[in-house]
Amino acid sequence: MESEEVRKIREQYLSGLWPKFLEMISIDGLRGWSGQSINFNFPIVAIVGENGTGKSTILKTAACAYNNDVGARTFYPSNFFMVTLWDKVQNVSVECHN
Repeated sequence: MESEEVRKIREQYLSGLWPKFLEMISIDGLRGWSGQSINFNFPIVAIVGENGTGKSTILKTAACAYNNDVGARTFYPSNFFMVTLWDKVQNVSVECHN
């Protein structure tokens, strides 16, 4: 059963009042991800899982999907993922649909 609040949000989205909505990201070559895609089914998305399963990777990658129009900052995977002896950030591919 859908709440009234969720129904209103869905109507706003379908009316075009949510111009920057992230629908999907694909991650390849980052922290064990090899071409997997995540669809964000509107209007509510919960990202849950055990420690080390990729929740932070999903959120940090999603931040890279948005270009800042105001001129402050645009984020890239290298902003969030440090290069260490055991984890290198190279040949990363992030694709998003918004």
